Amino acid sequence: EMWKTRLGHLFCGAGGSVGQRGVAIVIHRKLAGRMSSFMALSERVCAVDLNLDGIRARVIAAYMPDASYADAVVEAAYTELDKLCKGARLQGRIILGAGDWNAVVGPRKPGEEKTVLGEHAVGERNKRGDWFVEGATSQKLAILNTCFRKPFHKQWTHKRGDSLRQIDF
Repeated sequence: EMWKTRLGHLFCGAGGSVGQRGVAIVIHRKLAGRMSSFMALSERVCAVDLNLDGIRARVIAAYMPDASYADAVVEAAYTELDKLCKGARLQGRIILGAGDWNAVVGPRKPGEEKTVLGEHAVGERNKRGDWFVEGATSQKLAILNTCFRKPFHKQWTHKRGDSLRQIDF
């Protein structure tokens, strides 16, 4: 769905059940006229194409399934992401992605691309983190949240008991 807020910003989103799932991108009113398309592939993945002073960009938002979901649900979301990335590249667009990836990437492993994962990733990588890094590698994307040093209290985006995790990128 797509609608304008009372302040003129553009809301572009796809939702699931009330209070569960759903993903959206909000375009500032000054950029709304530069949006050429909105694509909602599912309640987990959407994108907008923007034309910004000669730069063609695709902004992708993702809300990935957490560990309680079957692997097939996660694989389906990554298939949607691959489709959006490949389409953007065919159109000569740069790709910007953000979202709740529900993945812990942890430090770079030997042999992994330095251009994909920075030096400031935290936590111990989990299976979903492996998928996230593999997906970014295959699409030649960087996980930028791992490239910048941040104060300790800003590194963590999720807390479960005593465990602090960086899962949003």
